[in-house]
Amino acid sequence: MRLSWNEVRSRAAAFAREWADAAYEKGETQSFYNDFFAIFGVRRRTVARYEEHVRRLDDTHGFIDLFWPGVLLVEQKSAGRDLAAARGQAGAYFDALPERDRPRYQLLCDFQTFELLDRDEGEQTRFALADLPAHVERFGFILSVQLERSTPTPSRRAVRLHSQRAAARVPRPRPGERRSLRSWSRGCTTR
Repeated sequence: MRLSWNEVRSRAAAFAREWADAAYEKGETQSFYNDFFAIFGVRRRTVARYEEHVRRLDDTHGFIDLFWPGVLLVEQKSAGRDLAAARGQAGAYFDALPERDRPRYQLLCDFQTFELLDRDEGEQTRFALADLPAHVERFGFILSVQLERSTPTPSRRAVRLHSQRAAARVPRPRPGERRSLRSWSRGCTTR
């Protein structure tokens, strides 16, 4: 079931209160993002992974803090650290990724400040953790995954029954008639 924006904002407010004193990158990042994705009703491990190894263009290696191929790249820093370094790091990772994996969104965060970049639209938003409820709709792309996953897909049996019913409606040639493929598909007979 898809969450309403009111529910998401309420969860974002609770998240902001719970993580108000977070500071340590190495010790708290994974718990922070597991809880962040939970705001939207999405289990993080179903869409993104931590510490994605990347070989940068200068032949050095690095690790993306959180990576959702084609969607999101996150660089996390400890509280109070300059996000300019994270921005350069994220840009180097982005450039090194195969085209198919390059994400639309880039998030830089130091627990207290979020900086979200939409690479397709060229829009950048910066806000404090306390203001997350007011900006949570910027992360609507996370909700769309939940919506896609909750959309029912037809079972094999349903598809087979639909195909059988459709085939039953196709006119069959009478004994002794021949039909070309083209005329058969239009329901016309040829002699």
